[in-house]
Amino acid sequence: MMNNDDNESKNKYLNAYSLTGIGIGSLIGAGFFLGSSLALNQAGPSVVFAYLLGGAIMSQVLGAMTSIGINRSSNRTFRYFSEELLGPYIGTLLGWCVFVSGILTVCSEAIASGVFLSYWFPHVPLTALAYSVLFTVIGINAFGIKKLGFVESGMSFVKISALILFVILGVRFIFLNGTPVVPTPLSGFQAFFPNGISGILQSMLIVIFSYGGVSAVAMASSEVKDPKRDIPKASIMMTLGITFLYSASSILLAFLYRWDLLNTSESPFVTAFTVIGIQSASSIMNTIILISTISVMMASFYSCTRMLVSLSRKNKALIVFAKTTQHMFYRNAWVFVSAVMILIVGISYFVKGNLFSYLISACSYFTFLNWSVNLLTYLTWRKRCSGEEVYRSPLMAGKIGAVAALLSILILVVFSLKTKDFRIGFYVAFAISSIISLVYWSRKIKKIY
Repeated sequence: MMNNDDNESKNKYLNAYSLTGIGIGSLIGAGFFLGSSLALNQAGPSVVFAYLLGGAIMSQVLGAMTSIGINRSSNRTFRYFSEELLGPYIGTLLGWCVFVSGILTVCSEAIASGVFLSYWFPHVPLTALAYSVLFTVIGINAFGIKKLGFVESGMSFVKISALILFVILGVRFIFLNGTPVVPTPLSGFQAFFPNGISGILQSMLIVIFSYGGVSAVAMASSEVKDPKRDIPKASIMMTLGITFLYSASSILLAFLYRWDLLNTSESPFVTAFTVIGIQSASSIMNTIILISTISVMMASFYSCTRMLVSLSRKNKALIVFAKTTQHMFYRNAWVFVSAVMILIVGISYFVKGNLFSYLISACSYFTFLNWSVNLLTYLTWRKRCSGEEVYRSPLMAGKIGAVAALLSILILVVFSLKTKDFRIGFYVAFAISSIISLVYWSRKIKKIY
C-alpha cells in the first residue's frame, strides 16, 4: 500500500531542469527588457559588473530561502518562516510590502507594454496603450487562469531562447564587423567606466529589480519530486544561467549601441537588432518581449489577489477581501487590486516618461526590504535550528555570506539615493512601509488598552 509521502511525491512533477527554466523565466521581464536602458545610462559598459554583483547577492538570498525551506519542508510561504522566527510584525510588514510591490510591478510592466506597443502604434498615447494591456490582464484574471503555470512555463522557454539568440547574433555581428560604437568600450578606462564605481553602484537599483522575482523559485520548489537532490542543482544552474544571460546581454548592448543614447522609449534589444541589420528580428523580438511582459503581469496580478486574500484571512486586511462568490471567485479582492492598478497607470498621463523609473525604483526598495528580511530570517534560523536541520544550500556562504549581502544592500541603498528619480521611489517605499507599520502598531496598542 502506498503511503502519504509516496502519493505526495507522485503528484509532484518538477525536476531540477524544469525548476531552473521556471526560475530563470520568472525573473526575465520588462525590468530587464526595458530597464536595462536605465542601468546602462548609469554605468555604461561597466553595467556588466552590476549584473554580476546582483547575481551574487541574489545567490545568498536564494540560498537562505532554500536552506530553510528544505529543512522545514512544507507548502508554506517564506513569509510564514519569517513571522515564526522574527515575529508577527515582520510577517505583516513583509506580506503587505510583497502585495504593494506586486501592484507596482504590474503597473510598471503595463507601462513597459505600452512602450513595446508604441513600436507599431507610435501615434497612440502611451497611457492608452498601457491601459489596453492592463484591462486585458484584468479581464483574463476575472475568468480564472488555471493554465497560468503552463503558460508561464512556455513563456520561460521563449524568453530564455530569445536572449540566447540575441547573444549569439550579437557576438557574430561584432566578430564579423567589429563594434559600431565609437569610441569602443575597450578603448580606455573612461570608455568602460564612464561614471566610475559610483555609476555601477547607482545602476544596482535597476539591476536588483531584474533579479527581484527570485522568490518564485522558492514557491515552485514545493512541487519538486526530490527536493534535497533537485533544488540544490536547480539553484546553482538558475543562478549561473540568469547571471550569464543578464551579463552577456548587457555588455553586448553596450558594444552594439551608444549606451548614453538609450532611453525607455524603446527596448534596447529592439534597437540593437536594428543596428545588427535584421529589421524583421526587431519586430519578432518586440513581439516576444510584449507577450513575455503580459505573462508576467498575469502571474503578478494573480499573486497580488492571493496575497490580499491571505492577509484578509489572517485579519491583517479587511475581511471583505476574503469573501468569494458562489463560483469561488474573490471578486472584492479582484475589484480592489484592479482599481488601484488602474489609478496608478493613469498617473503616467501626467508624469509622462518618468513613471516607469519611479515604479521600478520603488519596487527595488521593497525588494531590498524583502531580501533583508529573508537574510535576517536565515541568520535567526541558524541560531535556533535543531540538530536535525543539517541541510545547507551550496549557494550559501554561511553566516558571512548573509552578513555580506546585508551590508551590500545597505551600501546600494545609500548610493542609489544620489539619483533623483530613484529618490522618489525611495520616498514612496518608505512612506508605504511607514503607513503599514503605523497601522499595525496602532491596532496592537488598541488591543492592549
